[in-house]
Amino acid sequence: MIKKKAIWLGLTIWIIITVVFSTVDAPSDGFTSVGFPLHFYSYIEGKVALGSWTEVGFILTNFLIDFIALLAFIILFSIFLLNRRKQLKTS
Repeated sequence: MIKKKAIWLGLTIWIIITVVFSTVDAPSDGFTSVGFPLHFYSYIEGKVALGSWTEVGFILTNFLIDFIALLAFIILFSIFLLNRRKQLKTS
């Protein structure tokens, strides 16, 4: 069973990484993108050539992929914590 500590720590790390890798340039004729590892929200304001930015707004598929990556991270972190606890008990 996944421990609450692993869930909260995984969520906290994911939120911090998402904020760090987000860009907020929309107020200065740029674009804003949020998400890690894939950008699941994009916003464009002002004079910007779309180019490769064809999807603007909330992108559900990228959000689901990010959510699956988050779940995988939490599960792996929980396994790591359980293995570490077993090693400490046997020492």
